[in-house]
Amino acid sequence: MTRGVRPLSRLRWLSVELEQEREKLQLTQEDVAYALNWSLSMLAGVENGTRGIPVADLRMLLLHYGVTDADRVEELVRMARAENDQVWQSEDGGRALEAVAATQVPQIGQPCYRRIFAVDIEQSTERNNSAKMSLRRAMYDLLERCMVESGITAPHRDRFVDRGDGILALIHPVDDIPKTLLLSKVVPMLDELLAGYAESYPEARLRLRAVVHAGEVHFDGHGWFGEALDVAFRLLDAPEVKKRFRASVRPLLVVVSDDIYTSVVRHGYAGIDVRAFDEVAHVKVAGQRHRGWVRTCGEQES
Repeated sequence: MTRGVRPLSRLRWLSVELEQEREKLQLTQEDVAYALNWSLSMLAGVENGTRGIPVADLRMLLLHYGVTDADRVEELVRMARAENDQVWQSEDGGRALEAVAATQVPQIGQPCYRRIFAVDIEQSTERNNSAKMSLRRAMYDLLERCMVESGITAPHRDRFVDRGDGILALIHPVDDIPKTLLLSKVVPMLDELLAGYAESYPEARLRLRAVVHAGEVHFDGHGWFGEALDVAFRLLDAPEVKKRFRASVRPLLVVVSDDIYTSVVRHGYAGIDVRAFDEVAHVKVAGQRHRGWVRTCGEQES
């Protein structure tokens, strides 16, 4: 293939090359996204030239495509690096963005503060593997769309953590992404998208429980852990929360920790109706009791 000056931008040229590699193998975007545990919107963005790709993700993608020629790999890697550098340098406030990006690599053994948002598919263990595959794809696509359209893009969060029948999203503590955004925009949008999905695919019965919390977490090179995550997942899986959801016909229920309720919900910020939350769950973690406040989306008081 002839190299040299091209009329396409580096990002668009890279996207064309990657799309061609996929098509050589007769794979769909859905096939690749599922195999790599990426959201479909992420892969689509890479292929249509609207988003860059980190070098580590590019290498993973090329390996999946069977591209092992060292020169070919390095050519594409150089292209991705050059484009990523250009993006950072061209943004206003580049230094601030670089600082945000640096937080994507947590220090092993050191606590770091994160806003915690996690979702879980209702009754996933009752579905067969084919059904689970479809539900997982939809869950990833809908959550990624909510995050991006709410302004919570890659520099502002860590990569989604897969939980089999759920997703953990860890959001960086930056002023552009206040805690209120999760409840005033992400949650309502997710509820709306889930309702739309239910109308299009009623047989899928995709319903999600979600939790919002915040606190110190740790990364040890293998994954994330910490008491704040223990609290979040205990609330998400609390029997009282599941019982409340079973009594609802809505596709989304959200439970917030006592910390989120006290610091955000009770103040009645724009887009957050304090009357819609009820104290429902009580869990115990490390000898401490924690309350959970539940809102069944679409059923709040007017």
